[in-house]
Amino acid sequence: MTQVEKVKQICKSRKISIHKLEMDCGFANGYISQLKKGVFPTERAMLIAQYLGIPLDEIMLFDGTNAGSEEPAITPEEREYLDLLRSAEPEARQFVLSVLKRSAQVSGPQE
Repeated sequence: MTQVEKVKQICKSRKISIHKLEMDCGFANGYISQLKKGVFPTERAMLIAQYLGIPLDEIMLFDGTNAGSEEPAITPEEREYLDLLRSAEPEARQFVLSVLKRSAQVSGPQE
């Protein structure tokens, strides 16, 4: 399952249209359906997670590399980091996410 498919699934279960999600998050109309790989940029995934009131990892654990499987495509080390982040206080989570965002901006995109 891709990240886009996961978000669509959550929206459907909550009776939220994708159009409403796009407009409320400040995305262009049709943005989500135009994501060719079904993967959100982290900043947009953060906005969607906040909008839906779900943990970021509920979206980010899906990347399309495991199509047909519900298992997230992450390493055990990444799982440990996510578990630690999930158990942290909200202020600490926000701080860690802001540091990660700044770090990603400084180092540039990794491919």
